[in-house]
Amino acid sequence: MFNPVGPGPNDRGLSRRHILQQVDESLTRLQTDRLDMYLIHEPDPETPLEETVAALDDVVRDGQGALRRREQHRGVAARARRCGSATSTACARFDWVQNSYSLLDRDAEREMFPLCADQGVGFTAFSPLAGGWLTGKYRSAGELSRRDRG
Repeated sequence: MFNPVGPGPNDRGLSRRHILQQVDESLTRLQTDRLDMYLIHEPDPETPLEETVAALDDVVRDGQGALRRREQHRGVAARARRCGSATSTACARFDWVQNSYSLLDRDAEREMFPLCADQGVGFTAFSPLAGGWLTGKYRSAGELSRRDRG
């Protein structure tokens, strides 16, 4: 959601206006009246977290479905504790996290896995093959081309 979806200045970010516009466009494109999950790719440094979370809460409360926010970002732990606590009434909780995790990147094991287990939050590994490194596709950094994500 954070990443640009068009050329205009309002075609990116996690402002209330952009979230509501993109939810409406997703509902139309998918020909449905509810979303089961909505991915926030990364925090928006230009929009306060409270504005983003309030907009997502409004989508849920307005009946556009059982929207579950999913966030991909290493700093999600602090926000999940602040907004994801089972006892928190300030905002709807984050139900799912998608972070980098592979044999080459096991950082999630230290903080994220225990947090997810404690809060009952799901986890999906992003780039479980480490951008192709674990497939044998690359043998050295020199083999990376410009379009490769590794």
